[in-house]
Amino acid sequence: MTLSRTLWNHAVDIGREVVWLHTRGQRYSAPEAGRPDEPPRMPEGIRPRLNGVIAPAPTDIPETMSYDSERQTIYIGHGKISPISARVWSYNVSGMNVLGKWFSYRKLNPAGKRTSELDDTNSDIWLPDYSTDLLDLLNVLCRLVALEPAQESLLESICSNPTVSVETLTSSGVLPAPRRRHRASRDRDRTDAAYSLFDEPESR
Repeated sequence: MTLSRTLWNHAVDIGREVVWLHTRGQRYSAPEAGRPDEPPRMPEGIRPRLNGVIAPAPTDIPETMSYDSERQTIYIGHGKISPISARVWSYNVSGMNVLGKWFSYRKLNPAGKRTSELDDTNSDIWLPDYSTDLLDLLNVLCRLVALEPAQESLLESICSNPTVSVETLTSSGVLPAPRRRHRASRDRDRTDAAYSLFDEPESR
């Protein structure tokens, strides 16, 4: 943690922006800070636009979704969406491609494990909400990518300036954490044989 109040406040502001994006405008909205209480959008002129209709007929469920890096365009069904940068197209979280995962559950033959007959019960039409949801997701990813340089610069500034040390946290009594803070994790580690959901909790 940084010792600079300025850097701390800057990190908090960026954190609020990220949470606002991750929740699609449902948390930390602040119109005065450019975070309206609605789905995030890129500025006009560079905002992803859908040209054409993804599914002219409801039953025209797309089988594939592809990307042209030169045209910065996503092709899905009978529609195309641009401008989409390569970084947005390849955006991943913990190694999982976000757009690929989103589409895999909405394409003609959805992905996912098959453990029962219910897993074969899928929508047989492309819902209009799917197209809207895809544009919402793309706007979020575009803004997250646009925020990355500021995050990188902030991290470099924090790491190159004084930070809170373990010694400081220890001398101030923050560390080590009180034993009561470890109780819940220890309880969760107990086996089902030794602990039941309906057992009376031990006295604290």
